[in-house]
Amino acid sequence: MLPARPPSAYNSVALFHSAAEILGINFPAFSRALTAHRGIEAHRCASSARPRVDTAQFDAMPEKQYHPSSSKRRLRTYVWGNARTGALGIAAFPRPELAGKAPTFKKHTPTRLPFCELTGVKFRQLSCGYGFTLFVTDGPDAQNHQLFGTGVNTDSQLGFQKSDLKGGKPVEYVIRPTPIDLPLRRRSARVLKAAAGRAHSIFLTEEGCFSAGNNAYGQCGRDVIAGENYFNRTTIHRIQDLPEDITHIECGQDTSYFLTSKGEVYACGWGADGQTGQGDYNITATPKLIRGDIAGEKIIQISCAADCVLALSDKGQVFGWGNSEYKQLAVVSDLPQTSVPVHLSFADIGKVVSVSAGGTVCGLVNDQGLAFTWGFGLLGRGPENREAVFPTILPPTLFQAVEFNESNPIKSIHCGLMHNAVLTYRGDLYMWGANDLGQIGISSNEGMQYFPVKLSIAAEVQQICLGVDHTAVIAQAFV
Repeated sequence: MLPARPPSAYNSVALFHSAAEILGINFPAFSRALTAHRGIEAHRCASSARPRVDTAQFDAMPEKQYHPSSSKRRLRTYVWGNARTGALGIAAFPRPELAGKAPTFKKHTPTRLPFCELTGVKFRQLSCGYGFTLFVTDGPDAQNHQLFGTGVNTDSQLGFQKSDLKGGKPVEYVIRPTPIDLPLRRRSARVLKAAAGRAHSIFLTEEGCFSAGNNAYGQCGRDVIAGENYFNRTTIHRIQDLPEDITHIECGQDTSYFLTSKGEVYACGWGADGQTGQGDYNITATPKLIRGDIAGEKIIQISCAADCVLALSDKGQVFGWGNSEYKQLAVVSDLPQTSVPVHLSFADIGKVVSVSAGGTVCGLVNDQGLAFTWGFGLLGRGPENREAVFPTILPPTLFQAVEFNESNPIKSIHCGLMHNAVLTYRGDLYMWGANDLGQIGISSNEGMQYFPVKLSIAAEVQQICLGVDHTAVIAQAFV
């Protein structure tokens, strides 16, 4: 049996008392503090124990759903391609803010336009010209600006723009979106649409149509003045002799088109290829009604990127006139030019819902969501297939939504001078053609893309416009 231990030798109170005496601590006060600490810890342990759940009460609790403060999906603007002229509207590309950083003269991937993020301005319509871009806002900003432009301004196609430096000299290049002021009588009048040509611009407003830029061929809808200096012009003209019910505008290289609510088409400008549709090859300085086979038809779309024109009626029929050197209109005529609209009868196509006339390539989309191209050049069917008189289908498998194993019907087709695009109902964008300056939006060193390729854009594309060597889209954010 072990010997009995003295109680005081192993008693905790006695040990604390002895330690307190050695350290000079007031033992009664220390004891009270220790007791209080133990009580707090005991309460914490008791409160942290998982409570028992009353299942019936839990099931009876109401469900709540929380939504963001605004359910409206935001509009975003993306740009890519040639950045040298300022057409992309990102000033840091041609003029870097950081010292020693090299300028960016071409952008191969879609880039969000920072102007919209920094100012809160949202663009709802845009148009790309030859080295410049026009933007129409979703609503007036704080200064009541509704129209912006960026890029080349050598012919005052962006209106009168002056430098921010002392002296305020006019500038030939604008590198960020800058307001374009129209001579509107009412401050509340809205700007509806903008269209960009080679070196001129057309604007549709609630007070009629206006024009700016080069008028060497009457494309601005006013008399041609010999020797006129277009740079440094402060005047934006209102176009006369047009019906009041203009609903759409379109610009070719040096030609302008106006579509009425009744489906009539008016044109002015360069007519050397018959693109004014007047039955001759002359300059037309005043907008005139186009007749030919579209007389009596209700036209709902006009397309012209260069000198060939396509028109679409509400019945889904296609009409064409102008340049046909690349067999765009060869289905009805072997002539290189056609000066009046002719009906293009395409068998086994079905009802057409979208048309586009590019520099050498034309395209259409039918009501089944299938896209067709014809003409000469980059038709989207490989390097060996470069010519077609009749519309030839782009294989639907190129646009199939593989991840969902479902079809991806095409909504519209867009043909430029050297690059092309199709837009699906899902908001997917596919492009092909020349990529030397990054205008088709893919990171590839190859100068040509012969098949449509899907672009990586973190938004649903709503609208696209092709310039000569740059591209801009308006997209809707997913959330």
